Amino acid sequence: MNTIITLINPGETKEEDEKKQVFAQVKSAGCNEVAATGQLNMKAKYIFIVWVNEYSQETEVLYKGERLTVYRTYELTAKGKIELHTSERAGNI
Repeated sequence: MNTIITLINPGETKEEDEKKQVFAQVKSAGCNEVAATGQLNMKAKYIFIVWVNEYSQETEVLYKGERLTVYRTYELTAKGKIELHTSERAGNI
């Protein structure tokens, strides 16, 4: 599924957050991904695929009103895209 997500570089306060909207392909995290992150007391949620040139090391993603943490990236070099693996944020505020 393709949608618009918001990439976030958190500031000291929510007002200071740097936000950028980009198009992304959305996939649910697979069973293996959920199991692996569960061992780290995290809960994998989604994998977002965006263009490499639109991603600037943002550490959070806003999707469907939920703020998620980017815990891993994987560059799809041949396609010019990057996967952003996200999980629920601790304290999810």
